[in-house]
Amino acid sequence: MGIFRFAEHENRLTAASNKIALILAGNTPFYPLYLYFIVGRAGLPWILLSGASFPFFCATFWIARSGNRRGRIWLSLAATANSFYVTWLLGEASATALFLIPCISLAVLSFSGEELLPMAMLTALPFIGFYFLHGHLPPPPVLYSAKQYASLTTLNEVSVASITAALGYIFSRAREDGKAKDISRTTA
Repeated sequence: MGIFRFAEHENRLTAASNKIALILAGNTPFYPLYLYFIVGRAGLPWILLSGASFPFFCATFWIARSGNRRGRIWLSLAATANSFYVTWLLGEASATALFLIPCISLAVLSFSGEELLPMAMLTALPFIGFYFLHGHLPPPPVLYSAKQYASLTTLNEVSVASITAALGYIFSRAREDGKAKDISRTTA
């Protein structure tokens, strides 16, 4: 099954988180290209740094093998940190802070009811960070035109909607698979 072997894990929520990490890692190298098409050379070399989270998303698989909860915590932290980092890098006018929405969803969906403490802490982190950082981030290295910011906003809105939909689909499948396994154990 190729690259999807990285996502395999005996814990269904960790396997789902690993699939999300694959999606994020797979898309991260392309984000600087999208930015280049929107802002052009004016954004260089800074837009290249928007792909800096790639190794952090890839580390999720290795960390998940050392402890499934650790991998899920790591992915939530990496995604949230990346959202704040790219918001600073491109400026708040780029609407990259919208990526905190799927970060919140990831934190809620990644944990079971018995894991309430990490779920609550990782869900609160984007809210707290946004509250304290919104309007207080240092200026980005490059400012763009209103037209470029409008295009960046559209790109980020579509990206946020896409990853949020992927989160819902992947985690609903993981929970359905878990219920099916639980039912087969009780009927066997």
